[in-house]
Amino acid sequence: METIQTERGMYTPWIQVVHESNFCSGYKFVATPHKGDPQDYRGRGRQVPDVGLYPELQAPQDGATRWSNMRVFVEFKGMKVARQVDGFCDDPTEAFERLGEKPTQTRGQAIGYAEAMLAHQQRTHIFSLQVLGRYARFFRWDKAGAFVSDLVDYVEDPTLLVQFLWRFCKLSDEQQGIDPTAEKIDKPSALYDLMKAGPDPNALTPKQLQYWQDSLREDWPWWKLKVSDCNCVRHVLAPQTAPQSPESLPLGESRPAEKQLVRYFLVAKPHFRALGVTGRGTRGYIAMDPETRRLFYLKDCWRVSLPGIQKEGDVLRALRVAQVEYVPTLVCDGDVCSRCGLNSGESTHPVPDDVPAASGAGMTGPWLGTQSSSEGNAVQTALRGSNAPLSPAALDGPQSTLTDKHARGDSADEMNTMKPHIHYRMVVSEIGQPLDDFEESRQLIATIMYAVVAHYMAYERAGILHRDVSRGNILIYSHPTGRLQADGSPEIVTTAILNDWDLSKDVRTNREGARQPNRTGTWQFMSAALLRNPKKVHQVADDLESFVHVLIYESLRYLRHNCDSVKLVMRQYFDSYDYAPNGEASGGSEKLGAFHAGYLSTGAKVLRFDSLHVRRIIRRSLQWLKKYYVKSHPHLLEPENAPVREEAITSVSTKTATPSYLLGFAQERDSIASLLTSTPKTSVAHEIDVDSEEDEEKTFADLEDVTPIETHTPMIELLYDHLNTETGWLSGDKLQDQLKAEALEVSRSTASRSQSSASKRSASQSQPGEPEDPERRKCKMAKTSLGRSPT
Repeated sequence: METIQTERGMYTPWIQVVHESNFCSGYKFVATPHKGDPQDYRGRGRQVPDVGLYPELQAPQDGATRWSNMRVFVEFKGMKVARQVDGFCDDPTEAFERLGEKPTQTRGQAIGYAEAMLAHQQRTHIFSLQVLGRYARFFRWDKAGAFVSDLVDYVEDPTLLVQFLWRFCKLSDEQQGIDPTAEKIDKPSALYDLMKAGPDPNALTPKQLQYWQDSLREDWPWWKLKVSDCNCVRHVLAPQTAPQSPESLPLGESRPAEKQLVRYFLVAKPHFRALGVTGRGTRGYIAMDPETRRLFYLKDCWRVSLPGIQKEGDVLRALRVAQVEYVPTLVCDGDVCSRCGLNSGESTHPVPDDVPAASGAGMTGPWLGTQSSSEGNAVQTALRGSNAPLSPAALDGPQSTLTDKHARGDSADEMNTMKPHIHYRMVVSEIGQPLDDFEESRQLIATIMYAVVAHYMAYERAGILHRDVSRGNILIYSHPTGRLQADGSPEIVTTAILNDWDLSKDVRTNREGARQPNRTGTWQFMSAALLRNPKKVHQVADDLESFVHVLIYESLRYLRHNCDSVKLVMRQYFDSYDYAPNGEASGGSEKLGAFHAGYLSTGAKVLRFDSLHVRRIIRRSLQWLKKYYVKSHPHLLEPENAPVREEAITSVSTKTATPSYLLGFAQERDSIASLLTSTPKTSVAHEIDVDSEEDEEKTFADLEDVTPIETHTPMIELLYDHLNTETGWLSGDKLQDQLKAEALEVSRSTASRSQSSASKRSASQSQPGEPEDPERRKCKMAKTSLGRSPT
């Protein structure tokens, strides 16, 4: 192999030697450098590792990558370029991550392949190899990060490489990283037929039923997932904060008996999947209970396991006890355990004591733990020179990450920023729609109002602060009422849900210190104060500001306005960042500029929305934010700019049919009005004068010491007043996604590119003709944790 200069010349000799030596009995290496996986929905078949190791009966016969069956991916680099493209440096006096374009691309390539493999399988961890001429590196990936070995000269001494391959092929599926609590559904089979028959449609909206049907992709694996809580006596959970009152989070003995039940759900293609290798790795499934044929929403994620951070299911229980509305209804949940609930005879298979003739030293060799960056093309050192073996004890108790347990920085005093994660599943009753699916501006306002009400109730009644308000966590929720409309069709009522409480915090515990080593939230929607100061304590004002950013984001993408370049404004307002001298990412400058000016701008022009109500809500919110920042963060505001007054636009609603969201508002109107009048911190709700250019500045009782953005009721009342005003709304004013349309227009004007064959691409490269959505942009922003924003 040392005489072969190009990577393409290495595939055949490698595969031939392994086959003839019988190192991998029952497995087969297959070269797939030119043909991508047709099932790779995100990479469009462009992620093509050079060689993959497959079980013999599942090995592809057409030379195409098959991510769903692969056990190890191998990337080759020829001897001619091996040293130049190696992404890492083994010299302990230098940084582990080598700088430069080619090393960065090599790391990004490995990260992209790891992400694709994790996306198509139910995994706890994966292994991979990188062959650089006569040298090799071993990788082990999980949701905390990755171990990366020193370079091994397998030409001079093939021992470690031979042992790795031989021992890996003797491991059980679970030891290789396959999740035993996920049973792959054969096609055909009884469960397959049940999924094809589908759920009982009577309790579903047409949209929810369509979600189920869309998930049944024949080219995607289908699964039977187990949901139950781990009760292994061998497992000791990370310390959790106990409740301080009966009304607090019901942990431990206060959990209902249903926590101990084992339930199963049938799922197919994920309805949602978070990008990246590390982090929570959330997957959302439309799931069917095989016993009742009812549909639910199943969340599969790797929750952060640090002191003070509660399971999301425990938070939802507390919210339900406190009678918080517009939040998900918990069905069941639990940490995923490979042992609990196993049938007799199910176990992992030990590695045999005998070793192949070529082997020598044990496999506890030079492992290096690393953490990957959000650019998708860099990996940061977290452990150097460790000889720690991968203990079988890691398989006991809930499925958890291993990399964080061995991680440390380049220097002895460098903090370990890796977070421990535990595999967790949760099932809720409601199947919501993304906020992007709103029908018109009035529904957008209604949906955000319900979410703010949920946030208020959670904070005031249960002492829980959400801390991750974003467009992805506000869902439109529709459900049949059981009644018929005049035309005989089922009546459907639409409200909303504030979702994803896994980063929430019980503020009554008075824990002022940070629970995690970095920011909490979604970068695009975090408050400017948090973006400027990652050590700031998260407060109500930060979340209320995030609701304003959500409204601005959705309005820019889907409502009519005078902005010439949505992409430019999105990049400046939501994605901009820089680095402080200590290397921490910082942002929020454009947001602060808008607060100070009192309006949004695009270049030298004031950004103006056609919807009178949206325009006024945003303007009033920016005024409140300016008052708040002058009072609480005066050092963050720039010198004042003269605001530009907008002319009024009178809009008239002409729609005749009553949308389901207005039926929902009619149903909820009185309860929200009662909520407003029951608190002393608000005035009486009223309708908006649409003929006046400016809203009347309302006064709020008992707000002498706080600004309106620091408490919920002014924002709820602002949204309610506009929503309760019948005139001034533009009917059906939602447009197609202007960000995507803008990107498609740009792509048509550029030179055409061939898409007929696969290519080698780094994980951070966007595909031709596709806009960079927020999640992808978030993956490219900073170098702190793979596949995530600078947070």
